[in-house]
Amino acid sequence: MLLKLIAIVTCSLTLLNATASEQSEAETTRHEKREDVIQKSIIRIDEEFAKASNPEAPAPLSQSSNVSLSDLKKKWDIALVQVKNNNFTTIADTEILKSMAIDINCTNIIGIIPTGFPTDDTNRQKLSGATLFAECPEGNYVIISTYFRAGNSGNRLITPPESFKQSLAGFPARKLFYKSKDGLEKRTLSVLHGDFLYAVEYWTSEKNKINLQQKNKTHTNNLDNIQNTLVKLNTNTNIKN
Repeated sequence: MLLKLIAIVTCSLTLLNATASEQSEAETTRHEKREDVIQKSIIRIDEEFAKASNPEAPAPLSQSSNVSLSDLKKKWDIALVQVKNNNFTTIADTEILKSMAIDINCTNIIGIIPTGFPTDDTNRQKLSGATLFAECPEGNYVIISTYFRAGNSGNRLITPPESFKQSLAGFPARKLFYKSKDGLEKRTLSVLHGDFLYAVEYWTSEKNKINLQQKNKTHTNNLDNIQNTLVKLNTNTNIKN
């Protein structure tokens, strides 16, 4: 159930998992297979970028991605139980995720759970990433995930930097825009920072945008603002707020 939730909250990332090679295969064969997976990943990411890179013409939001805030909270509660029952932990620095949420003014942090793959065969409860869920002003919400890009064979995310056509704070980045028929919008930002991938999904609705305009409120929801945290990381500055 936990892994099912992970798939739901990170479905827009369009990243492929490498397939574990058989131990009996020659090293050259494993290398060739890995290169094939990387090339297929680049093609898939490029196709998604071509469809959803224009904020003025966002790509249609798939039905499976159109999850209401109330539904997501229910799934989150189920995941929390699974985490507790399985004693999952993470190697990720969750303070970084909190700092990113604060950067975009999503300060009502509902929680953070370990996600990803086991990083140690002797400790299957220690996972390679984490996911934060937070509410933002006017009923919007954000999901911020991070994954360790290295790790055991078969438990890696294939995220070739060359498939990220943009940059943020000097790091490879990718922005995508989606919109459903009922006005729900999703903006995503993925950034590669060292051995970690950071992925932000910001959800808003047309109704919420209108309310903000009518009330003349100032609301920081520019995902590029997570560069504040990236800069702190790059300068070894304490990111706690």
